[in-house]
Amino acid sequence: MNHSTFFSEVLRDSNDLSAKIMELSPVIRSKPPRKQIFADGRVGFNMLQSRRMNAADVLDALPRIRNNLFHGGKWPSGPEDESARDRDLLREATDILLLVLDWCVSSEDSDLAAVGREFRHGLAKLAAA
Repeated sequence: MNHSTFFSEVLRDSNDLSAKIMELSPVIRSKPPRKQIFADGRVGFNMLQSRRMNAADVLDALPRIRNNLFHGGKWPSGPEDESARDRDLLREATDILLLVLDWCVSSEDSDLAAVGREFRHGLAKLAAA
């Protein structure tokens, strides 16, 4: 099962989680992360297909936000509006990840809750370092 299918199945049973994800993601939904490409000897970005995003699509966009942050082109003198957009995407992604982590910890599925607690513990250790 790919992660898009997993997200859709998880969210199908949790309207509250879906609604919160949608509430936390206005920039991700209106200005989704772009895919970096290399064409004609130049680095650029492809715009993703413009369509209405649901909560599963928002979760599916989180890895691209992470990939762009760590692997994308770095232009420190780039346009300010892009820097602000990047910060907004990262802030929203972080808020959504923390929401999903809390949802995992409170899950009735003991394995999922244990993974959530373990991950939360690791975050606390990183924050204390």
